Amino acid sequence: MVPRLPLLPVRGPGFPEVAEERQGPQSGRRRRGRHRAVHPRPVHPGQEVHYRRNPNYDWPPTGAAHQGPAHLADVTYRFLSEAAVRVGALNSVYQGTAKRAWSVIGQGSPQFYDPSLEKTFGNDPARANRLLDEAGWKKRDAEGFRVKDGKRLTVRTVNAAPFVRDRRDILAQAVQAAVKQSAGIDFQVKIVGQGAAQKAVDDNEYEIFENSRGDTDAGAALILILAKDAAINRTKFGNAELDKLLADASAVSDLAERKELYAKVQKTVVTDEALLLPLYVPADQIAYRASVTGITFEPVSGTPNSAYDVRTGT
Repeated sequence: MVPRLPLLPVRGPGFPEVAEERQGPQSGRRRRGRHRAVHPRPVHPGQEVHYRRNPNYDWPPTGAAHQGPAHLADVTYRFLSEAAVRVGALNSVYQGTAKRAWSVIGQGSPQFYDPSLEKTFGNDPARANRLLDEAGWKKRDAEGFRVKDGKRLTVRTVNAAPFVRDRRDILAQAVQAAVKQSAGIDFQVKIVGQGAAQKAVDDNEYEIFENSRGDTDAGAALILILAKDAAINRTKFGNAELDKLLADASAVSDLAERKELYAKVQKTVVTDEALLLPLYVPADQIAYRASVTGITFEPVSGTPNSAYDVRTGT
C-alpha cells in the first residue's frame, strides 16, 4: 500500500490494491505516484470508478480542513453519458447549457477575467465578407467556397480522438457549416489518432488548434499557450511585449496589479492580434445530496477540488 495517497482505486475482485496516476492530465501512460490517485485505466461515459480510503495516508493537501486520512471510507464516481449532462454550437449543440466565452480566461476566474471584452467582436458576417473580398478572395467555386489563384480558402483543425470531449466534434461541425454558409470558408475538421495529430502539428499542417485548460493558476496556462516557443504555443506567435506582460504578471503577488497585467494580455491576444477565438466556457456538473459536505472548487480554474475533505452527515 502506498501511504501518500488519500484514496486508492479499486479494480474489482481479484485485483491487488494499486496506486497509480496518469502522467499528465490526459495521458494514457502510467507511473507510480505520491499524489492524489486517479483511475489507472481509461474511463468511458456510463462507467463507474471506485476508491476506498487509505488508512496510512497522513499528508493532507495544502489548505485541507483536517489532518489524517480522508473522511469517506469509499468514493464512487459515475461518468455520466454526455446526453445526460448536455442534451444537445452553443445553442444548437448545447441547448443553452453552455456559456459564451469572450476571452482566453473564462468567466469562472473572476480574479483575472476582463468583462470589457464581452460583445466586442464576432457575429458580423457582412464585415467578414468585406474583409475577405478586400484580401482578394472574391471568386467562389462550384461548391460555394472562396478561391484565389486557383486555391480554395481552407482552414484546417486536427484533433486527437482520445482528447475530443464535451461534444466538441459536433460543435466543430456546426462551426464548419456556419462559416461555409456565411463566408464561403472551407473549414476542415479531422479527428485522428494521437500519432497522426502530432505529425500534423510537427509538419505545421493546421490553421486552428482547439484547446481548453483548467489550471489552478491562470498565469501558468497563459504562459504555456502564449509565450514564444512555449510548450503548446500552436500559433507560433512571438511578441516580446506579450512575453513581458506574462512574465511580470507571474512575478507579482499583488492581485490588483496581476489583474491589470492579465487584462492587457487578454486584449492583446483576443482583440488586437486576434490569435484566439473564444467559443464557450467548459463546466463541470456535480450532483450531490444535501447531506454531503466539503465539496469545494479551485477559485481560479473553477474545477473541483480534491475529495479529501468531502464527508457525509455531520
